[in-house]
Amino acid sequence: MVSCALLYNFTGKKAEMTKMVCMMMNIRFKSVGQEDYHQPLGALLGVEGVELKEAAARLWRG
Repeated sequence: MVSCALLYNFTGKKAEMTKMVCMMMNIRFKSVGQEDYHQPLGALLGVEGVELKEAAARLWRG
């Protein structure tokens, strides 16, 4: 099992320190922007079969 931390509302020094600790502990991390707060956790983590909600799917893919 792979551990992953979703970082909501982390910016600046707080974000950098948290990311550094995650790297030291071999924990993957992903910063989550406000535009993705409504997305299912599984979609943010890349779980198979869990899709991004349509409204933000266009923004996510570019």
